[in-house]
Amino acid sequence: MKKTASVFIPHYGCPNDCVFCNQVKISGKTTNLDYIAIKKDIIRDISTIDEKDTAEIAFFGGSFTAIEGEVQEICLSLANNLRKKLNRDIKIKLSTRPDAIDEKIIDRLLKYKVDTVELGVQSLDDEVLFFSNRGHNSEQVFKASQLIKQANISLGLQIMIGLPNDTKEKLYNTIEKVISIKPDIARIYPVLVIKDTQLEHMYRQGIYKAIELDEAIDLSAYMYKKFENSGINVIRIGLQATDNINFDKDVVAGPFHSAFGELVLNKIYRDKIEQILLEENFAQKTVVIRSHKKYISKILGNKKRNYNYFKDKYGISIKIETSQDDIIDIMGRRFSDKSVLQ
Repeated sequence: MKKTASVFIPHYGCPNDCVFCNQVKISGKTTNLDYIAIKKDIIRDISTIDEKDTAEIAFFGGSFTAIEGEVQEICLSLANNLRKKLNRDIKIKLSTRPDAIDEKIIDRLLKYKVDTVELGVQSLDDEVLFFSNRGHNSEQVFKASQLIKQANISLGLQIMIGLPNDTKEKLYNTIEKVISIKPDIARIYPVLVIKDTQLEHMYRQGIYKAIELDEAIDLSAYMYKKFENSGINVIRIGLQATDNINFDKDVVAGPFHSAFGELVLNKIYRDKIEQILLEENFAQKTVVIRSHKKYISKILGNKKRNYNYFKDKYGISIKIETSQDDIIDIMGRRFSDKSVLQ
């Protein structure tokens, strides 16, 4: 298992303000880089990671490769020195923009043995990118991705759901384009309207309508299944709740839920169960599902969301029988945690 010591560099290197972005609100960081504090925080975080787990130093929050070269080298040198000092295998990851990757930058990343680069792609539709004020186009995403992969650096892509001028058709096209790039990992983020952003102004003016929670869950579940079935490991679904990222704080509108990723996985399980019930023409009032205990929460759903769905829609009660087998059994139809995606 890989565990991360994260270093946030809010808005450093970003040449423009994306309509949805306020890095100070998202990361909770407002000060300039303090290298001594960064070093202490990394050492503290890595000390909590078991030796059997892979440790990772991740530079997130801004566009790392767009900041001053000297600052990049100080940060990467610090990470490499800690690799030696702590005498363990530590991976280095960073996030950046597609238009902040070129051959010279790749050479620097290779020099400092960077393992993973995540690109904030958000969409591969040029109109959506324009109205989101991303400052780059889809062609730059393909070029940057190719350079990273050719350097044998692990590639991650971050995609957003609910951007201005996006549609389901455009999102589906973006998903297919992401699959064609073949990144190693991906993150899925539904758009939230954050205070003090251009998107908040658009929202209050009625120019932008925030995506609803259920629609965001449906689209995220579809994207998750497509990516995972294509060999792309989805490592995050939804923004992590923080002191700022909450409805009573800086989230103005949008599909925020503290357990958003869990809701998406619950939806995938619900769809699989419903598919089987319909195919088997199930007519009883109780459906018995045999399952290992680790899958029960996914089957029943967050706060029994799935249980209530079947109760309300079909008048069916779900009854769980625990099993020692690493399998789920519904009416003799057996499937694994992985095949639930099929």
